[in-house]
Amino acid sequence: MPQKIDESPSAPSAAAEAHPLPAIIETTKAPNLRKPPLISVPQPVKGVEKLPIKPPPYPFKLPPSPIQLPADESNQNVPSTDTSSHVVTRDVNSFGLDSALLIIAANRPQYLDRTLSHVIKYHPKKSLPIIISHDGNHEEVNQIITKYQTLFHQTSDILFDSILFQPTPSNKYYENGYFRLADHFKFAINTIFNNKNGYSSNNKQYFFQRIIILEEDLQISSDFYEYFASLFPLLDNPNQHLLTISAWNDNGFNSLVKDPKQIYRSDFFPGLGWMLTRSLWENELSTKWPRAYWDDWLREPKNRQGRHILRPEISRTLHFGTHGVSNAQYSNYLNTMKLNDQFIEFTKLDHSYLLEENWDREYLNHVKQAKVVTIHNYNQIIQANPNIQEVKIYYNSLDENSWEEDSYRKMSEWSGVMNNVKAGVPRTAYKSIVSFWKGNVKVHLVSKNSKY
Repeated sequence: MPQKIDESPSAPSAAAEAHPLPAIIETTKAPNLRKPPLISVPQPVKGVEKLPIKPPPYPFKLPPSPIQLPADESNQNVPSTDTSSHVVTRDVNSFGLDSALLIIAANRPQYLDRTLSHVIKYHPKKSLPIIISHDGNHEEVNQIITKYQTLFHQTSDILFDSILFQPTPSNKYYENGYFRLADHFKFAINTIFNNKNGYSSNNKQYFFQRIIILEEDLQISSDFYEYFASLFPLLDNPNQHLLTISAWNDNGFNSLVKDPKQIYRSDFFPGLGWMLTRSLWENELSTKWPRAYWDDWLREPKNRQGRHILRPEISRTLHFGTHGVSNAQYSNYLNTMKLNDQFIEFTKLDHSYLLEENWDREYLNHVKQAKVVTIHNYNQIIQANPNIQEVKIYYNSLDENSWEEDSYRKMSEWSGVMNNVKAGVPRTAYKSIVSFWKGNVKVHLVSKNSKY
Protein backbone atom coordinates (compact mmCIF):
# COMPACT_ATOMS: atom_id res chain seq x y z
CA MET A 1 0.00 0.00 0.00
CA PRO A 2 1.37 3.44 -0.88
CA GLN A 3 2.72 5.53 1.91
CA LYS A 4 0.28 8.19 3.16
CA ILE A 5 1.50 11.60 4.04
CA ASP A 6 -0.54 14.26 5.78
CA GLU A 7 -0.35 17.55 3.90
CA SER A 8 -2.27 20.75 3.52
CA PRO A 9 -4.86 20.38 0.79
CA SER A 10 -3.38 23.23 -1.19
CA ALA A 11 -0.11 22.72 -2.96
CA PRO A 12 2.17 25.23 -1.32
CA SER A 13 2.42 28.73 -2.62
CA ALA A 14 6.16 28.89 -2.87
CA ALA A 15 6.71 32.40 -1.57
CA ALA A 16 4.47 31.71 1.40
CA GLU A 17 7.29 29.59 2.77
CA ALA A 18 9.33 32.72 3.26
CA HIS A 19 6.97 34.77 5.39
CA PRO A 20 7.39 34.16 9.11
CA LEU A 21 5.00 35.93 11.43
CA PRO A 22 5.85 39.58 12.04
CA ALA A 23 7.57 40.38 15.28
CA ILE A 24 4.45 42.01 16.71
CA ILE A 25 2.63 38.67 16.60
CA GLU A 26 3.84 36.52 19.44
CA THR A 27 1.03 34.34 20.67
CA THR A 28 -1.92 34.88 18.35
CA LYS A 29 -2.44 32.10 15.79
CA ALA A 30 -4.99 32.05 13.03
CA PRO A 31 -7.16 28.94 12.89
CA ASN A 32 -6.02 26.25 10.46
CA LEU A 33 -8.34 26.82 7.54
CA ARG A 34 -6.86 24.01 5.49
CA LYS A 35 -7.43 20.48 6.68
CA PRO A 36 -4.68 18.06 5.65
CA PRO A 37 -5.41 15.68 2.78
CA LEU A 38 -4.14 12.17 2.29
CA ILE A 39 -1.46 12.00 -0.36
CA SER A 40 -0.33 8.70 -1.81
CA VAL A 41 3.27 8.66 -2.97
CA PRO A 42 3.29 6.56 -6.18
CA GLN A 43 5.04 3.20 -6.07
CA PRO A 44 6.22 1.03 -8.99
CA VAL A 45 3.29 -0.59 -10.76
CA LYS A 46 3.26 -4.37 -10.79
CA GLY A 47 1.90 -6.30 -13.71
CA VAL A 48 2.30 -3.69 -16.40
CA GLU A 49 6.02 -2.98 -16.58
CA LYS A 50 6.68 -5.51 -19.35
CA LEU A 51 3.93 -4.29 -21.65
CA PRO A 52 5.16 -3.23 -25.09
CA ILE A 53 5.55 0.52 -25.31
CA LYS A 54 2.70 2.07 -27.25
CA PRO A 55 2.68 5.54 -28.75
CA PRO A 56 0.71 7.88 -26.51
CA PRO A 57 -2.85 8.60 -27.66
CA TYR A 58 -2.24 12.33 -27.17
CA PRO A 59 -1.75 14.95 -28.52
CA PHE A 60 -4.65 14.32 -30.83
CA LYS A 61 -4.02 14.41 -34.56
CA LEU A 62 -6.23 17.24 -35.71
CA PRO A 63 -6.22 19.30 -38.88
CA PRO A 64 -4.51 22.70 -38.54
CA SER A 65 -6.76 25.20 -36.85
CA PRO A 66 -6.06 28.92 -36.53
CA ILE A 67 -5.35 30.43 -33.15
CA GLN A 68 -7.55 33.47 -33.20
CA LEU A 69 -6.08 36.50 -31.48
CA PRO A 70 -8.29 39.25 -30.07
CA ALA A 71 -8.05 42.41 -32.11
CA ASP A 72 -6.59 44.84 -29.62
CA GLU A 73 -3.37 46.57 -28.79
CA SER A 74 -2.16 43.64 -26.66
CA ASN A 75 -1.03 41.88 -29.82
CA GLN A 76 1.21 44.62 -31.11
CA ASN A 77 4.29 42.45 -30.58
CA VAL A 78 2.98 39.28 -32.22
CA PRO A 79 5.39 38.13 -34.96
CA SER A 80 4.56 37.58 -38.60
CA THR A 81 1.37 35.81 -39.62
CA ASP A 82 0.77 33.66 -42.68
CA THR A 83 -2.23 35.52 -44.08
CA SER A 84 -3.11 32.69 -46.43
CA SER A 85 -3.76 30.20 -43.64
CA HIS A 86 -4.24 32.61 -40.72
CA VAL A 87 -2.07 30.36 -38.57
CA VAL A 88 0.18 32.39 -36.27
CA THR A 89 3.88 31.60 -36.47
CA ARG A 90 5.76 32.12 -33.24
CA ASP A 91 9.09 31.73 -31.50
CA VAL A 92 10.24 32.10 -27.92
CA ASN A 93 10.58 35.87 -28.32
CA SER A 94 6.90 36.21 -29.21
CA PHE A 95 6.36 37.69 -25.74
CA GLY A 96 7.60 41.06 -26.96
CA LEU A 97 7.77 43.81 -24.36
CA ASP A 98 4.13 43.72 -23.30
CA SER A 99 4.65 40.52 -21.26
CA ALA A 100 6.77 40.37 -18.08
CA LEU A 101 8.15 37.84 -15.65
CA LEU A 102 7.33 38.66 -12.02
CA ILE A 103 9.26 36.91 -9.25
CA ILE A 104 7.88 37.12 -5.70
CA ALA A 105 10.77 37.08 -3.20
CA ALA A 106 11.25 37.53 0.52
CA ASN A 107 14.17 36.56 2.74
CA ARG A 108 15.72 33.42 1.28
CA PRO A 109 18.75 34.51 -0.78
CA GLN A 110 19.99 30.96 -1.46
CA TYR A 111 16.63 30.03 -2.97
CA LEU A 112 16.44 33.18 -5.07
CA ASP A 113 19.98 32.52 -6.29
CA ARG A 114 19.00 29.07 -7.54
CA THR A 115 15.80 30.32 -9.14
CA LEU A 116 17.45 33.24 -10.91
CA SER A 117 20.32 31.08 -12.19
CA HIS A 118 17.82 29.12 -14.29
CA VAL A 119 15.65 32.14 -15.13
CA ILE A 120 18.69 33.87 -16.65
CA LYS A 121 20.15 30.75 -18.25
CA TYR A 122 17.05 30.01 -20.33
CA HIS A 123 15.72 33.54 -20.81
CA PRO A 124 14.97 34.51 -24.46
CA LYS A 125 17.01 37.74 -24.00
CA LYS A 126 15.10 39.75 -26.61
CA SER A 127 11.73 39.90 -24.87
CA LEU A 128 9.98 39.40 -21.51
CA PRO A 129 11.28 41.96 -18.97
CA ILE A 130 12.06 40.64 -15.49
CA ILE A 131 10.76 42.30 -12.31
CA ILE A 132 11.50 41.02 -8.80
CA SER A 133 9.23 42.09 -5.97
CA HIS A 134 11.16 41.92 -2.71
CA ASP A 135 9.48 41.78 0.70
CA GLY A 136 11.79 42.87 3.47
CA ASN A 137 14.68 44.72 1.83
CA HIS A 138 17.18 42.09 3.04
CA GLU A 139 20.77 42.92 2.16
CA GLU A 140 21.69 39.39 0.98
CA VAL A 141 18.64 39.31 -1.28
CA ASN A 142 19.56 42.70 -2.70
CA GLN A 143 23.05 41.39 -3.45
CA ILE A 144 21.61 38.42 -5.32
CA ILE A 145 19.35 40.69 -7.36
CA THR A 146 22.27 42.98 -8.25
CA LYS A 147 24.42 39.99 -9.16
CA TYR A 148 21.91 38.68 -11.69
CA GLN A 149 21.03 42.12 -13.05
CA THR A 150 24.69 42.55 -13.93
CA LEU A 151 24.95 39.07 -15.39
CA PHE A 152 21.75 39.45 -17.41
CA HIS A 153 22.73 42.78 -18.92
CA GLN A 154 25.95 41.30 -20.26
CA THR A 155 23.86 39.60 -22.94
CA SER A 156 20.57 41.53 -22.99
CA ASP A 157 19.31 45.10 -22.80
CA ILE A 158 15.82 43.99 -21.71
CA LEU A 159 14.50 45.46 -18.45
CA PHE A 160 15.60 43.69 -15.26
CA ASP A 161 14.14 45.60 -12.34
CA SER A 162 13.17 45.20 -8.69
CA ILE A 163 10.47 46.73 -6.52
CA LEU A 164 10.16 46.77 -2.75
CA PHE A 165 7.06 45.63 -0.89
CA GLN A 166 6.59 47.58 2.35
CA PRO A 167 3.32 46.98 4.24
CA THR A 168 1.37 50.06 5.21
CA PRO A 169 1.46 50.79 8.08
CA SER A 170 4.91 49.35 8.71
CA ASN A 171 3.64 47.41 11.76
CA LYS A 172 0.57 46.06 9.96
CA TYR A 173 -0.88 43.01 11.70
CA TYR A 174 -0.88 39.74 9.76
CA GLU A 175 -2.51 36.65 11.24
CA ASN A 176 0.13 34.48 9.55
CA GLY A 177 2.49 34.44 6.59
CA TYR A 178 -0.26 33.63 4.10
CA PHE A 179 -1.96 36.95 4.87
CA ARG A 180 1.25 38.86 4.28
CA LEU A 181 1.86 36.92 1.08
CA ALA A 182 -1.57 37.79 -0.33
CA ASP A 183 -0.85 41.45 0.41
CA HIS A 184 2.52 41.15 -1.32
CA PHE A 185 0.96 39.58 -4.42
CA LYS A 186 -1.61 42.37 -4.67
CA PHE A 187 1.03 45.06 -4.34
CA ALA A 188 3.31 43.52 -6.96
CA ILE A 189 0.59 42.86 -9.54
CA ASN A 190 -0.96 46.29 -9.04
CA THR A 191 2.44 47.90 -9.50
CA ILE A 192 3.10 46.10 -12.78
CA PHE A 193 -0.42 46.56 -14.14
CA ASN A 194 -0.60 50.25 -13.27
CA ASN A 195 -3.63 51.09 -15.40
CA LYS A 196 -3.01 54.84 -15.44
CA ASN A 197 0.66 55.32 -16.17
CA GLY A 198 1.97 51.84 -16.87
CA TYR A 199 5.11 50.45 -15.25
CA SER A 200 7.87 53.06 -15.17
CA SER A 201 11.60 52.34 -15.05
CA ASN A 202 14.59 54.40 -16.25
CA ASN A 203 12.30 56.96 -17.86
CA LYS A 204 10.53 54.30 -19.91
CA GLN A 205 6.89 53.26 -19.68
CA TYR A 206 5.75 49.66 -20.07
CA PHE A 207 2.11 48.72 -20.51
CA PHE A 208 2.19 45.01 -19.77
CA GLN A 209 -0.73 42.92 -20.99
CA ARG A 210 0.18 39.73 -19.15
CA ILE A 211 2.68 38.45 -16.58
CA ILE A 212 4.19 35.11 -15.66
CA ILE A 213 4.35 34.81 -11.87
CA LEU A 214 7.16 32.80 -10.26
CA GLU A 215 8.18 32.53 -6.63
CA GLU A 216 11.64 32.50 -5.16
CA ASP A 217 11.90 28.73 -4.71
CA LEU A 218 10.71 27.55 -8.11
CA GLN A 219 13.22 26.15 -10.58
CA ILE A 220 12.16 26.34 -14.21
CA SER A 221 12.77 23.83 -16.98
CA SER A 222 14.76 24.63 -20.12
CA ASP A 223 11.55 24.97 -22.18
CA PHE A 224 9.61 27.01 -19.62
CA TYR A 225 9.59 30.09 -21.84
CA GLU A 226 8.75 28.09 -24.97
CA TYR A 227 5.75 26.67 -23.14
CA PHE A 228 4.25 30.05 -22.24
CA ALA A 229 5.23 31.74 -25.51
CA SER A 230 3.30 29.12 -27.46
CA LEU A 231 0.15 29.31 -25.34
CA PHE A 232 -0.53 32.93 -24.43
CA PRO A 233 -2.49 33.65 -27.65
CA LEU A 234 -5.04 31.12 -26.43
CA LEU A 235 -5.19 32.88 -23.07
CA ASP A 236 -5.67 36.23 -24.80
CA ASN A 237 -8.60 34.87 -26.78
CA PRO A 238 -11.83 35.36 -24.75
CA ASN A 239 -13.60 32.75 -26.86
CA GLN A 240 -11.37 30.04 -25.35
CA HIS A 241 -12.74 30.51 -21.80
CA LEU A 242 -9.37 30.28 -20.09
CA LEU A 243 -8.56 31.62 -16.64
CA THR A 244 -4.78 31.14 -16.62
CA ILE A 245 -1.91 29.01 -17.88
CA SER A 246 0.09 27.07 -15.30
CA ALA A 247 3.47 25.34 -15.54
CA TRP A 248 2.55 22.85 -12.82
CA ASN A 249 0.84 19.43 -12.70
CA ASP A 250 -0.42 18.55 -9.22
CA ASN A 251 -0.22 14.86 -10.15
CA GLY A 252 3.10 15.20 -11.96
CA PHE A 253 4.78 12.36 -10.08
CA ASN A 254 7.57 10.53 -11.88
CA SER A 255 5.50 7.34 -12.19
CA LEU A 256 2.33 9.04 -13.48
CA VAL A 257 3.64 11.14 -16.38
CA LYS A 258 5.25 10.30 -19.69
CA ASP A 259 4.58 12.66 -22.60
CA PRO A 260 6.60 15.93 -22.44
CA LYS A 261 4.57 17.48 -25.29
CA GLN A 262 1.12 16.94 -23.82
CA ILE A 263 -0.90 19.85 -22.46
CA TYR A 264 -4.32 19.58 -20.81
CA ARG A 265 -7.30 21.74 -20.11
CA SER A 266 -8.24 21.58 -16.44
CA ASP A 267 -10.88 22.92 -14.06
CA PHE A 268 -8.32 23.10 -11.22
CA PHE A 269 -5.98 26.05 -10.70
CA PRO A 270 -2.49 24.72 -9.77
CA GLY A 271 -0.43 27.91 -9.44
CA LEU A 272 3.33 27.41 -9.00
CA GLY A 273 4.36 29.28 -12.14
CA TRP A 274 1.35 30.79 -13.91
CA MET A 275 0.32 33.50 -16.35
CA LEU A 276 -2.15 36.27 -15.51
CA THR A 277 -3.61 38.78 -17.96
CA ARG A 278 -4.08 42.48 -17.32
CA SER A 279 -7.75 42.22 -18.32
CA LEU A 280 -8.51 39.53 -15.72
CA TRP A 281 -6.72 41.51 -13.02
CA GLU A 282 -8.23 44.90 -13.79
CA ASN A 283 -11.75 43.74 -14.59
CA GLU A 284 -12.20 41.13 -11.86
CA LEU A 285 -9.52 40.18 -9.37
CA SER A 286 -7.94 43.42 -8.21
CA THR A 287 -11.00 44.86 -6.48
CA LYS A 288 -11.84 41.69 -4.54
CA TRP A 289 -8.42 40.13 -3.90
CA PRO A 290 -8.59 38.11 -0.65
CA ARG A 291 -6.72 38.80 2.58
CA ALA A 292 -5.15 35.31 2.55
CA TYR A 293 -5.12 31.93 0.79
CA TRP A 294 -5.47 33.55 -2.61
CA ASP A 295 -4.97 30.27 -4.50
CA ASP A 296 -7.92 28.56 -2.80
CA TRP A 297 -9.95 31.71 -3.36
CA LEU A 298 -9.20 31.66 -7.09
CA ARG A 299 -10.49 28.08 -7.28
CA GLU A 300 -13.91 29.01 -5.95
CA PRO A 301 -16.70 28.80 -8.56
CA LYS A 302 -17.63 32.47 -8.18
CA ASN A 303 -14.09 33.43 -9.21
CA ARG A 304 -13.20 30.71 -11.71
CA GLN A 305 -16.61 31.10 -13.40
CA GLY A 306 -16.32 27.87 -15.36
CA ARG A 307 -13.09 28.93 -17.07
CA HIS A 308 -10.29 26.45 -17.63
CA ILE A 309 -6.58 26.35 -16.96
CA LEU A 310 -3.95 25.02 -19.35
CA ARG A 311 -1.38 22.84 -17.63
CA PRO A 312 1.36 20.45 -18.83
CA GLU A 313 1.53 16.72 -18.29
CA ILE A 314 5.11 17.11 -17.08
CA SER A 315 5.70 20.13 -14.88
CA ARG A 316 7.85 23.02 -16.09
CA THR A 317 8.58 24.18 -12.54
CA LEU A 318 10.02 22.40 -9.52
CA HIS A 319 9.31 23.56 -5.97
CA PHE A 320 12.53 22.98 -4.01
CA GLY A 321 11.98 25.03 -0.85
CA THR A 322 12.34 23.15 2.43
CA HIS A 323 11.86 25.82 5.09
CA GLY A 324 9.38 28.57 5.73
CA VAL A 325 5.87 29.02 7.07
CA SER A 326 4.75 25.47 6.29
CA ASN A 327 7.83 23.94 7.97
CA ALA A 328 8.65 21.69 4.98
CA GLN A 329 5.44 19.71 5.44
CA TYR A 330 5.20 19.43 1.64
CA SER A 331 8.66 18.05 0.97
CA ASN A 332 7.70 14.35 0.68
CA TYR A 333 5.00 15.27 -1.82
CA LEU A 334 7.03 17.72 -3.89
CA ASN A 335 10.24 15.70 -4.00
CA THR A 336 8.54 12.99 -6.05
CA MET A 337 7.53 15.45 -8.78
CA LYS A 338 9.21 15.34 -12.17
CA LEU A 339 10.66 18.50 -13.70
CA ASN A 340 10.72 18.21 -17.46
CA ASP A 341 14.22 17.38 -18.73
CA GLN A 342 13.52 17.09 -22.47
CA PHE A 343 13.49 20.41 -24.33
CA ILE A 344 10.30 20.83 -26.36
CA GLU A 345 10.07 23.60 -28.94
CA PHE A 346 6.43 24.30 -28.15
CA THR A 347 6.26 27.32 -30.44
CA LYS A 348 6.69 25.00 -33.44
CA LEU A 349 3.90 22.61 -32.39
CA ASP A 350 0.27 22.68 -33.45
CA HIS A 351 -1.84 23.42 -30.35
CA SER A 352 -5.15 23.38 -32.18
CA TYR A 353 -6.15 20.30 -30.16
CA LEU A 354 -6.37 22.65 -27.14
CA LEU A 355 -9.05 24.83 -28.69
CA GLU A 356 -12.10 24.26 -26.51
CA GLU A 357 -14.29 22.73 -29.22
CA ASN A 358 -11.54 20.37 -30.37
CA TRP A 359 -10.58 19.39 -26.85
CA ASP A 360 -14.12 18.56 -25.82
CA ARG A 361 -14.69 16.54 -28.96
CA GLU A 362 -11.44 14.57 -28.94
CA TYR A 363 -10.50 14.22 -25.29
CA LEU A 364 -13.98 13.39 -24.08
CA ASN A 365 -14.46 10.96 -26.95
CA HIS A 366 -11.29 9.14 -25.90
CA VAL A 367 -12.66 8.87 -22.38
CA LYS A 368 -16.04 7.65 -23.59
CA GLN A 369 -14.44 4.92 -25.70
CA ALA A 370 -11.96 3.77 -23.06
CA LYS A 371 -12.51 0.28 -21.65
CA VAL A 372 -14.10 0.17 -18.20
CA VAL A 373 -12.04 -1.60 -15.54
CA THR A 374 -11.86 -1.59 -11.74
CA ILE A 375 -8.93 -1.26 -9.38
CA HIS A 376 -9.37 -4.99 -8.63
CA ASN A 377 -9.28 -6.38 -12.19
CA TYR A 378 -6.97 -3.78 -13.76
CA ASN A 379 -3.78 -5.88 -13.76
CA GLN A 380 -5.58 -8.99 -14.99
CA ILE A 381 -7.23 -7.17 -17.89
CA ILE A 382 -4.08 -5.33 -18.94
CA GLN A 383 -2.01 -8.51 -18.88
CA ALA A 384 -4.63 -10.32 -20.94
CA ASN A 385 -4.97 -7.44 -23.41
CA PRO A 386 -1.50 -5.94 -23.99
CA ASN A 387 -2.75 -3.72 -26.83
CA ILE A 388 -5.01 -1.67 -24.58
CA GLN A 389 -3.89 1.95 -24.54
CA GLU A 390 -6.59 3.57 -22.40
CA VAL A 391 -8.95 2.52 -19.64
CA LYS A 392 -11.35 4.29 -17.31
CA ILE A 393 -12.38 3.61 -13.74
CA TYR A 394 -15.53 5.06 -12.23
CA TYR A 395 -15.53 6.63 -8.78
CA ASN A 396 -18.58 7.53 -6.74
CA SER A 397 -17.79 9.71 -3.73
CA LEU A 398 -15.41 12.69 -3.60
CA ASP A 399 -15.40 12.53 0.20
CA GLU A 400 -11.72 12.62 1.14
CA ASN A 401 -12.48 10.62 4.29
CA SER A 402 -14.48 7.84 2.61
CA TRP A 403 -13.01 4.34 2.38
CA GLU A 404 -15.78 2.92 0.19
CA GLU A 405 -14.46 0.70 -2.58
CA ASP A 406 -15.51 3.15 -5.30
CA SER A 407 -14.55 6.35 -3.46
CA TYR A 408 -12.07 8.79 -4.95
CA ARG A 409 -9.93 8.32 -1.86
CA LYS A 410 -9.65 4.59 -2.62
CA MET A 411 -8.83 5.35 -6.25
CA SER A 412 -6.12 7.83 -5.27
CA GLU A 413 -4.54 5.33 -2.90
CA TRP A 414 -4.47 2.72 -5.67
CA SER A 415 -3.21 5.03 -8.39
CA GLY A 416 -0.98 7.49 -6.53
CA VAL A 417 -2.84 10.65 -7.61
CA MET A 418 -3.41 13.28 -4.95
CA ASN A 419 -6.46 12.71 -2.76
CA ASN A 420 -7.58 16.29 -2.59
CA VAL A 421 -10.69 18.13 -3.74
CA LYS A 422 -11.07 21.90 -3.70
CA ALA A 423 -14.31 23.69 -4.56
CA GLY A 424 -15.72 20.36 -5.73
CA VAL A 425 -12.88 19.73 -8.21
CA PRO A 426 -10.22 16.98 -7.79
CA ARG A 427 -6.73 18.21 -8.53
CA THR A 428 -6.00 18.29 -12.31
CA ALA A 429 -9.59 17.26 -13.18
CA TYR A 430 -11.47 18.32 -16.29
CA LYS A 431 -15.22 17.72 -16.04
CA SER A 432 -14.41 15.49 -13.02
CA ILE A 433 -12.01 13.35 -15.11
CA VAL A 434 -8.47 12.83 -13.81
CA SER A 435 -6.03 11.39 -16.37
CA PHE A 436 -2.57 9.92 -15.78
CA TRP A 437 -0.24 7.14 -16.89
CA LYS A 438 0.05 3.79 -15.18
CA GLY A 439 2.87 1.94 -16.85
CA ASN A 440 2.15 2.25 -20.57
CA VAL A 441 -1.60 2.69 -20.18
CA LYS A 442 -3.47 5.98 -19.94
CA VAL A 443 -5.96 5.77 -17.04
CA HIS A 444 -8.96 8.05 -16.57
CA LEU A 445 -10.71 8.32 -13.20
CA VAL A 446 -14.28 9.30 -14.08
CA SER A 447 -17.21 10.33 -11.89
CA LYS A 448 -20.16 7.93 -12.00
CA ASN A 449 -22.38 11.00 -12.20
CA SER A 450 -20.83 12.14 -15.48
CA LYS A 451 -21.93 11.09 -18.97
CA TYR A 452 -18.47 9.83 -19.87
